[in-house]
Amino acid sequence: MAAGVGSRLRPHTDRCSKALIPILSVPCLQYVVDFCISNGLHKLAINAHHQIDQLKAGVNVLDVKSAAGSAVSISVSDESGELLGSLGGVRTALPLLGLDQPFLRLNADRILDFNFSKLVERHYELHKKYGIEMTLGLMTSRDPVAKYPKFEFDSKSGLVLSLREPAVRSLYFSGASILEPSSLMHFKERTNLDFVQDYLRPAIARGKVGALLLDEVATVGWMDIDTPSQWRDSHFDLMTSIQSPSASPWILNREKSKSIQVSSEQWVHSEFAKSPLLSQILATRSYIGKVAQDLGPSPKKQIEPRSVVYGSFIL
Repeated sequence: MAAGVGSRLRPHTDRCSKALIPILSVPCLQYVVDFCISNGLHKLAINAHHQIDQLKAGVNVLDVKSAAGSAVSISVSDESGELLGSLGGVRTALPLLGLDQPFLRLNADRILDFNFSKLVERHYELHKKYGIEMTLGLMTSRDPVAKYPKFEFDSKSGLVLSLREPAVRSLYFSGASILEPSSLMHFKERTNLDFVQDYLRPAIARGKVGALLLDEVATVGWMDIDTPSQWRDSHFDLMTSIQSPSASPWILNREKSKSIQVSSEQWVHSEFAKSPLLSQILATRSYIGKVAQDLGPSPKKQIEPRSVVYGSFIL
């Protein structure tokens, strides 16, 4: 899912597609593609609306080869005429994936690494037992302030019982889900539809939504870039995750191809290993990176603790 305008990340998304916003010098979308490749997925469809020409160009230069040398195919579902919503975009892109197998839905602006096979196993188990239409990847919010729509989940049956008003420290939807194509066929293509209101809530009411708690099978914490502060923090969260013994090889390989570690907590783009700015990064726990995108006006005028630096752009 890459069609959103990224309104909460403006003015940066006025210049750059949200899916191409960099984290440690790597477009966010590349992490999503890497996750898919590492889990054996070979056909991807990306919906596009905002900054569509830029996004298409960005898709064309993504690294789409697996470690074994095989490449995935990526198709772009064009929503340039009208933004189709979080469900309408899925329905319209469906013919690009095929209609005979369940498929994985992911958001292009989030990094999430988990045991995908466990989600697949849960989906097939519940589909056989209850005829479910989708299986959601849920996570437990530990943020004492942020509120997310609260899912009521029966761990014994594996079914989602209800979706309640936003609350703190609740179970929330990670954005990862497996869907049955047949459950979407009654929706018309190129229609603006909402995933939660038009699809999820009615399916929950019918007892057709399963879930897996990803806390138990995730190797990297959920990272979102919805706001400038979340975007900045994702750099440091990912640096911490990279040093974890449970970090997946695809994340390690991607980062080591772009950046180098200069201390226990700091990384820089490999081209800046001898930069005079290196003394500042060591002193301020900041990251120095390199990207081709225009990220818009710089939020900061100088490097401060926990700054992210891309050229003259300081976040």
